[in-house]
Amino acid sequence: MQYRLLALDLDGTLLTLDDSGEPTVSNQNRHWIQAAWDAGIQVVLATGRHRLSAAVHRVVQQLCIPFPLVVVNGSEVWTSQGELLLRQAFRYEDAVILHNLARKFHVSCIGFTCGGRVKAEELAEGLPDLTWLKFVLRSSADLTGPDTFARLRTRVLASGRFECTRSTDSTMEVNPAGVNKAVGLSILCKRLQISKHEVAAIGDGWNDIEMLRWAGLGIAMMNAPSEVRRAADGVTDTCENDGVAKAVEKILLAQS
Repeated sequence: MQYRLLALDLDGTLLTLDDSGEPTVSNQNRHWIQAAWDAGIQVVLATGRHRLSAAVHRVVQQLCIPFPLVVVNGSEVWTSQGELLLRQAFRYEDAVILHNLARKFHVSCIGFTCGGRVKAEELAEGLPDLTWLKFVLRSSADLTGPDTFARLRTRVLASGRFECTRSTDSTMEVNPAGVNKAVGLSILCKRLQISKHEVAAIGDGWNDIEMLRWAGLGIAMMNAPSEVRRAADGVTDTCENDGVAKAVEKILLAQS
């Protein structure tokens, strides 16, 4: 199969930390992503992060490639020319339900709108009527035990209004129902006239599972949880050991 599009997750996949603790793209990853681009493969960033986040900005600067973006777990899709193809936001009444659940279970609630991140303390008194794309719910060991947090996740999922992805045992990301990276990529691929069978995707997180299953070739990082690795067609090395570079090199060699 000739792959025409490469979708890359950021945290735990493409990015490592530099000596100052800032997210960065390693030299090997840069080399092979550029090689994929030079071979005519469209490279896409598919991340839970916001389009305006410092990490996304840094990757774009470091690689100097006009990336299409699937951001906020698929809530927004942007072309490489900066055209918004898709925005899937919460209905305000659903956002209020989620915010009230977070308060009831004593977990912090961070929100993301089209304009960026809204801190938990700014939402302490109530939820303003904005275009909400994602919420991150985070428990505190002092206030919320793992059982309570698990019950909250069950309540969130049972409503049928939300897409819920566990980030850690004490953190979950919540998007509107039906929102994930695979849906976002499918919208982008339709615009680019690329079939899903021509897509290779690389990721490490629970929010990558749908994307890895959907793509013609899904590759999980070695540092991914076992559930994520099982969803993939193959596994590459860890992010610290340039797993993206090694996977892309194999793809290009197979296509040469």
